[in-house]
Amino acid sequence: MIKAFRHTFFISILLAVSAGMSAQDLPTFSQQAGITSGRFANGLSYYIVPNTSSKGYANFALVQKGIDNQEDARSALGYEFLASKGVGYTRDGYISYAGGAAIFNFKDVPTFQSVALDSTVILIFNLIQNYKGEQAIVACGDLDAARLKDRLYMMSLTVSKRTPAQEKEPYIWAPSDRARFIHYNNGCRELAEIRVAYSTSRTPQKYMSTPQPLVTEMFARQLGYIVRKRLEALFVEKDIPLGYLRFSYTDSAHTDSDEQYSFVAGVNEKDVATATSLISGVLADIDKNGVSPDEFLDAKARFRTWAQKTSSARISNEEYVGLCTANYLYGASMASRKEIDKFFSGRRISLEQDLSMFNRFVSALIDPRRNLTVRYGTPSDSLDTEALRKIYQDFWKNTPAATAYRVKSADSLSLYYPLDKKMKIKTETTDPQTGGSVWAFNNGMKVVFRKTPDSQVRYAYMVRGGYTEVPGIKDGESAFVGDMLGLYDVGEMDGMQFRNMLEANGITMNCRVGIADMCISGTTPQDKLNLLFRSLLSVQKQRSINPKAFDYYRRSEALRQEDFRFSADGINAVTDSIMCPDFYYPLTKSVGKLTDELPQKAESYFTAQFAKSQDGVIFIEGNLNPYDLQKFLCRVMGSFRGNKSFSVRPKVAYQMRSGWSTYTVAKDDRVVGDGSSSNLAMAAERPFTMQNWCAFRIAVEHLRRELVKDLAPMGQYFEIVPELRLLPVERIAVFVNCRPCPSEGLPANVEPADPMEVMNRLREALVRISRTPLSASTLKGLKDALAQEMAGEQSDSDYVMDAFLLRNSEGKDVLSNYSTYLGKVTVQDVSDVIAALENGSKVEYVIK
Repeated sequence: MIKAFRHTFFISILLAVSAGMSAQDLPTFSQQAGITSGRFANGLSYYIVPNTSSKGYANFALVQKGIDNQEDARSALGYEFLASKGVGYTRDGYISYAGGAAIFNFKDVPTFQSVALDSTVILIFNLIQNYKGEQAIVACGDLDAARLKDRLYMMSLTVSKRTPAQEKEPYIWAPSDRARFIHYNNGCRELAEIRVAYSTSRTPQKYMSTPQPLVTEMFARQLGYIVRKRLEALFVEKDIPLGYLRFSYTDSAHTDSDEQYSFVAGVNEKDVATATSLISGVLADIDKNGVSPDEFLDAKARFRTWAQKTSSARISNEEYVGLCTANYLYGASMASRKEIDKFFSGRRISLEQDLSMFNRFVSALIDPRRNLTVRYGTPSDSLDTEALRKIYQDFWKNTPAATAYRVKSADSLSLYYPLDKKMKIKTETTDPQTGGSVWAFNNGMKVVFRKTPDSQVRYAYMVRGGYTEVPGIKDGESAFVGDMLGLYDVGEMDGMQFRNMLEANGITMNCRVGIADMCISGTTPQDKLNLLFRSLLSVQKQRSINPKAFDYYRRSEALRQEDFRFSADGINAVTDSIMCPDFYYPLTKSVGKLTDELPQKAESYFTAQFAKSQDGVIFIEGNLNPYDLQKFLCRVMGSFRGNKSFSVRPKVAYQMRSGWSTYTVAKDDRVVGDGSSSNLAMAAERPFTMQNWCAFRIAVEHLRRELVKDLAPMGQYFEIVPELRLLPVERIAVFVNCRPCPSEGLPANVEPADPMEVMNRLREALVRISRTPLSASTLKGLKDALAQEMAGEQSDSDYVMDAFLLRNSEGKDVLSNYSTYLGKVTVQDVSDVIAALENGSKVEYVIK
């Protein structure tokens, strides 16, 4: 059947049906409060967004329409001034290209330095003078909007009228009648990636600020949830290891080309053909038969949870720059996330209508041939894509019957019901660190509640005693202990059904087992608190080992590790293990060290942990009524077990390697850029005090700014990751990951350097930095910046919860009286940190 996807017409009709209006009368969203935008008389546009997510810093961008010649953009920019102020490259360099425009990005400009702020504005206007076309300035961060607008206006008077950009070729949707099947070598050992992508026409700019693109995104995400869940179940049923399964939707606010819906699966190379048939079968079944009401209800619930979390999440300067740039280039909506969430929550449409429209949307989108591109990345140099095309299209014709969907409301019926044994609150105090209320119950359990304005409730259930208490644990197994809890059957559900039930109800539940504690944490909607506690108690009392789940996990984990190994986090894990070769409990996962006995050993550990709940704490924060929460807790806390057993902090000895070592490995083509990178890890033992912690953070920022200067001429984008480790020894570490920027994003006189040259520059820079003490003025600037950053952390709910758990687990307070300790930091303190890192353990890890 030949289908034509008329995107604009189709979605407009859906909105007309649901809202009872014509497509031409669709409402438009207003620009969110706090964004100042406009256009000066000379045609220069501006966007200014005050934002305190990164205290003391702002991101600036200059968007120049109509620049197709990359050399023109590159020649107009130097790096010396920016690098001298600690403004380094983004992944794309200083310049990226999109929508027929050149976009200059200047990230983390220190607004607490008036010279840096003023000079950046002057630099931007120098770039404006060099180009006569239409342009827009974007500024987002910790800045005074009115003052900056006045400054921009005054400087705009020195700029002549800009020439309107030449009219672009009108966008024309060009559907394709034949699917493309493409193969490339991904440089892996066993991991193969299958990407199935459907293209559709983009939303016309005049509809970008209406609900139309929101409905499209809603249906897209719901489709992604449904396909992912069906495929996960099928891969398990067919016993095919699955490293990952991802869905992405590229909408008209992020491209000037077609919209795209992509399903990506990471599988073993030998399973490519079977995986292709499963993906085709699932999409074909949804196309032909639609989805069931229960399945659709779960997808709607998952989407609502995402929308609520998104509406309350902090927005970074980088995200605001992207939003303003998309508005200038593509007409993207500038509505606030809360207004968007209000639209979704306010939709009034019957399930039958909504499901009918969704099924029509999906049927118009997916097809075995039209507007379809399938890409295979495998370790082999060749692949018979024509044979895979035949498999894909044959399975579409002969779609197997879909597995019946299990109703989510029935899933929760088998969960544990709390005992009818009311507990009383024995004492009620205030936590001095977080300001939360501490409620101690008769059975020894303790709950800390912190009221916040967040609509989603954050929770953490922590019990002292980590993986050192796992009986008979072997070298390297510690990294897997936390994952074992997710493999159990719970009640009458297997692990996958249990996770699906939680996800359908908007609940996340993650288990982490560290050296000193076990922690189950996540988020839940306010009205699902009862279900959350029933689920926690069911994990405690109704779990059972599933050997098949463990075997499947082990084979799938091998694929995930291959995907992870050349990421920045993967490289950092490897270099950390090199610095601590004798550590019995490494964080790095190695499937070769995962034994058949671990599930049973982990079961003994979890049984012991859940039997001593009084040796821990439950932390809850959110917009809840304290009185109602107390009444609820008094009903459920009696079901948590308690005994007289307590854990002590473990004493684990290990020797950190001294001196430095260098490793060179072959690159992986999947790594960002050309696959090469230069990575440096440094660590040193250092006792924890709040003053030392502040000195360490200042030292890391000083290193970052200095390395910007050294690596800018090398054309390198880099990230610096600090780490504080308190157990088994108190240790600080810094990981520096450098990757080349694309040449077209760098100033004209800069090209990406060879990885070994970059490593030599890093060595020289560290020697210089360690031997050159900070000036008093530099230290003051760094302390001022950190003071603003730490002040922001006090209102960050995630940070506060993590800090609370750190204190309860490892006895260290990183919140209280921070300003007093920061004020005491001296130049010598910072120099001592840098010297300790320079003289401690170092690993150079070069990928080329």
